[in-house]
Amino acid sequence: MRWIAIFISLAVFAATADADSVTLKRSARLAEGSTVTLGLVAELSGDRAESLGDVVVIAAPNDLADRAWFDVTIDQVRKALDLEKINWGRVSLRGTACTVRRAGFVSPTIVSAPKRHAEKREPTNVDVTGAPTVRTRIVQMLARLYNVDLPDLRVLFEPGDEDFLNIPEAGRRIEVQPAATPSSSRFSVVVWLYQGDQLTGNRTMRLDLRVHQSVLVLTNDLRRGQRITNDLLRQETMWIKPIGPTPVTSMDQAVGSVARRRLSAGSVLRTANLESPVVIKRGEMVTVHCVSGGIVVKAKARAKADARDGEMVELSIEGSKKSFLARVVGPGRAVLNLDAHRALNTTASAAPVASASLGSSSAP
Repeated sequence: MRWIAIFISLAVFAATADADSVTLKRSARLAEGSTVTLGLVAELSGDRAESLGDVVVIAAPNDLADRAWFDVTIDQVRKALDLEKINWGRVSLRGTACTVRRAGFVSPTIVSAPKRHAEKREPTNVDVTGAPTVRTRIVQMLARLYNVDLPDLRVLFEPGDEDFLNIPEAGRRIEVQPAATPSSSRFSVVVWLYQGDQLTGNRTMRLDLRVHQSVLVLTNDLRRGQRITNDLLRQETMWIKPIGPTPVTSMDQAVGSVARRRLSAGSVLRTANLESPVVIKRGEMVTVHCVSGGIVVKAKARAKADARDGEMVELSIEGSKKSFLARVVGPGRAVLNLDAHRALNTTASAAPVASASLGSSSAP
């Protein structure tokens, strides 16, 4: 028995040693228009294996035409060789898969349908004739709020509010309130619906608004602190968003002021862009008009800070350690109302200031 086992082992070894081998490559490169053959994807060893080099594994990989690479698996190779009815006792098959890359592959251009851009919706005038609705009541409230005629107001509502906007007033009471200040960057309203003593509905709605208004437009760039003169402005009537700071509407409001920040030509001038010029500088001697009852006396005092027209400025009489506040009324001038100081009883320094003023002033 021992000799039989040795004989069988030697026979198996001899058969194995004599077997040809087909070993899948790690990768291969496929020329354009070529088929995938066994010789392309595998290393062939032995006469029998080498004779199988032209065996087609994948005839025409059309279903893979949109891919730069694909895998040829050992199962695909085995099926192709089975069709050749090879003797698996004389040919061994090794490996897992071969990655095949296409030579000169160019990704196909995908032509997509042109995107349809949603038509941009703009605010429009609203017809308020006919039976009152939620829509017309909102528009009428806005016209009063911005103090414009209905033709000078345009409104854009959100599409989802259409059904609510069309609710008629008949048999109801409609109350409309702003949900933000008129100058807010996003304007919205709250609408309440009543029937008798019942609240039947309410909704908050965001709106996009335009008003037709006469405004001042800059003709040149302005640097910060630059004084505004007539030649830097033009009056123009245009549709503007009534958001943010209030637009300046007259030359009298703007001329003589200074730019609070850098402004570009063509921009609408707004109140927040302006400030009064400095008319009293720190250390400057200021004429103070002291008002008490029917008497007005004048005295000189030194400013302890810069001040603009209309602001309160801190002043002190020469030789006095105490200071007081007076309102600036122009370049080098300020007014101190002693009656108001006494009524409010806010400072104990008013009396010394009055006596110092009276002692150093002349009759008005």
